[in-house]
Amino acid sequence: MMAIASRPGHWRLVAPLAVVVALALLWSGYWLWGSAKAHGEVVRVQADLARQGLDIACASKSHGGFPFRFSYTCRGIEAAGSTGWRASAETLDVLAQSWDPGHLIVRLTGPLRIVAPAGETWTVTHKPAIASLKLRRAGAQGSLLAEQVMAQGPGSDILTVKRLNLHVRLPEADLAQIAVGAAQTVAPDMVVVATGLDLTRPQRRALRLDSLEAEATLTALPVPFAPTLEENLRAIGAAGGTLRLDRLVATAESVDVDASGSVGIGADGLPEGRITMRFSDIKLLFARLAERDLITRKAADGATVVVGLLTAAGTSQGLSGPVDLRFKDGAIFWGPFRIADHGPLF
Repeated sequence: MMAIASRPGHWRLVAPLAVVVALALLWSGYWLWGSAKAHGEVVRVQADLARQGLDIACASKSHGGFPFRFSYTCRGIEAAGSTGWRASAETLDVLAQSWDPGHLIVRLTGPLRIVAPAGETWTVTHKPAIASLKLRRAGAQGSLLAEQVMAQGPGSDILTVKRLNLHVRLPEADLAQIAVGAAQTVAPDMVVVATGLDLTRPQRRALRLDSLEAEATLTALPVPFAPTLEENLRAIGAAGGTLRLDRLVATAESVDVDASGSVGIGADGLPEGRITMRFSDIKLLFARLAERDLITRKAADGATVVVGLLTAAGTSQGLSGPVDLRFKDGAIFWGPFRIADHGPLF
């Protein structure tokens, strides 16, 4: 009788363990289902990219992350485009928390090598670059963080960036149209923050940009993307796309600049638009340009006087009055100066 009476107490001890085991089994089942679904999504994305002319291959790949993540690792990644461009990197890792599969974290371990169709090669070294992609009801948000970047092209020019942070947001309406295959154009918002940009060229003084912050919107960006830059520019021109620069603040060797405006591409392939700029020190700006042989000393002195007179009015917050960078009829004007002529972009 004593043994029978004590059984309810034993069940009270076993019940918590049974609940834990049941939850573990349910979670394991969910993870296996989610992992299989993630695997299928990777295969689908690769197939979609291949149909668009981008083949991606891995020397080896693996799936994992149990129990709290879904992860995919591609080692020895090779990408080849239908236009002849190729790229390779050491490792690509993609992961998502099990409870938030709509938020992807991507890590790229370099060096990254990019090869043009004619054989020119660019090599980019960096700390592992981290990207984030969030798919939400309110739209899609993506960001990229790359540090200690050094890019060297086929010549001897070297571009280094201490820190680069890029954010892109796609509105809900655009994302909804893409999901049903109805979108023709989208309008992404972009924010760029960079520090320590240096361009080193043979036998020339390095060009340095201490810091850069920019906010912009690219209207009427056609999707899906075309395989070449020229075709994309043509599609943007046909759709009336415009790069709207809401704000740009930069500092380069004690010269500050503040800019805003917009530039579009006409159906003839010629850019049209205006960027309004303000500088902290016009005289120092032209002195810096002369130091790098971008203009002569004599031209720098003359330009300082002319631009100084034009911008004397409207000074505010330590900056000069506005001076415009204009794109018109295949020419580029900066203030009163015609600084370049060019043909159509496509």
